[in-house]
Amino acid sequence: MNFIKTIYLSNISEDVWPFIASLKPKVAKREIMENGYLSDRAVLTLPSNSLFISPNKASPKFLKYVSLLVGHIEVESCVPAKIKGQLSLDILNDAK
Repeated sequence: MNFIKTIYLSNISEDVWPFIASLKPKVAKREIMENGYLSDRAVLTLPSNSLFISPNKASPKFLKYVSLLVGHIEVESCVPAKIKGQLSLDILNDAK
């Protein structure tokens, strides 16, 4: 990737955090994991040279497929070291 012009945080759980916080811990964890699995759909809307930060690393095969589908875009996917559900805080707490 030449340079990053867009940084996209896919933080579905944060969008509904009051709801998640009201759930029992086991149910909340399942909801957070489900939201993480849904996060890569946002890659379809990104411009080339984007950094995609989400709870789950997007598969290189998926990124290649999206690139071919929407016109040869370059997207790098990365994930914070620890995922607790609030991606913004997870990123702030990741020393890397």
